[in-house]
Amino acid sequence: MGRQGERDSPVSPGLCQEGGQIQGGRAANYLGGRAELERFRVLPVKTSLGIWAFGPMVTRFVPGGYKPERAGQTTVERVREAVEGLGDLIDGYEFHYPEELSADNLDEVRDALDGHDLYCIATGLHLDSRFGKGGLVSPDEAVERYGADALRLYILYMGPAEQDKEWSDAGIEGTARLVDRVWRLALEVATRVAVDAPADGELVRAAHRTIDRVSDDILRRFQFHTPIAALFELVNEIYRVKDDPSRAGEVRFASDVCTRMLPWPSSPRRRSSGYWTLRNASPETPGMP
Repeated sequence: MGRQGERDSPVSPGLCQEGGQIQGGRAANYLGGRAELERFRVLPVKTSLGIWAFGPMVTRFVPGGYKPERAGQTTVERVREAVEGLGDLIDGYEFHYPEELSADNLDEVRDALDGHDLYCIATGLHLDSRFGKGGLVSPDEAVERYGADALRLYILYMGPAEQDKEWSDAGIEGTARLVDRVWRLALEVATRVAVDAPADGELVRAAHRTIDRVSDDILRRFQFHTPIAALFELVNEIYRVKDDPSRAGEVRFASDVCTRMLPWPSSPRRRSSGYWTLRNASPETPGMP
C-alpha cells in the first residue's frame, strides 16, 4: 500500500464527506453520478507494520513460532532490521506491551525507529509464555501447587458456565484458602467431644437455608458458582461462633454441612476426607455410608 499526501503515488481512494472530489469510474456510477462525488475527497493513507512479524511469529497453532530462529532477537534488533530494509515504505510500527515495548527499552526503540512513528501499542497475550497454547491456560501448574479440588472449585466459582471467564492466579489462591479453611474446621471440630445438634439455633437455621439454596441452585437452576458463594458465607458464620461452648452442637452440625454437602461436586477429595474425619472413622468402618 502506498501513501497519498507526501508523495503522489496512486492509492486506493478513501471516501470522506468533507468536500472535494474523488476519481470516477465504477465508483461514480455506484454513488449516483458526478454530483454525488463532489461530496467526497481522497484521504491520505498511512502505512504501518507490526514488529512482531520480524520475530518468531508465535501463534496458538504454532506455539514455537513460524520462525523459531528469531526467538533470541531483541525488539531493538528487529526494529533496526525493519527500518533498514523497508525504509519509507512504512510510516510507523506497531508494538505489543510489555513483551515488545516497555519503559525499559522505549528510548532504544525510538532511536532505532529513526524518525518513524510508534503507530500503535497493543496488548498481546500470544507473546506471553503463559499463553503458549493460545488463549488456553494449562492447569498442570495450578494442580501441582493448589490441588485438583481447589482448581475445580475456582473454575466453577468464576461464573455461569455459559459465560466467558478470565483466568486469575489470585482467584485460585482464594478458593484454595477456602478449601483449606473448611479442612481445618473439620479437623478442629473432630477433636472435640461429639455433641448432638439442637433442634433450633441461629447457626442451624443458617445451615438449613444454605442447604436449600445450594439444592435449588444446582438441581433446578444448574448453577455452580452461587453454591460456592453460599459456602463462603456459612464458613464465615461458623468461624464467628466456633469457640463458643454453648453452641458446640450448632457448630458441629454446620461444619458437617460444609464438609459433606456443599463442596460437592467441586471438591470431592476434601469432601470425603472431611466427612470421615468428623465421624472419627474411615471409609472401611462398618455401617458407614
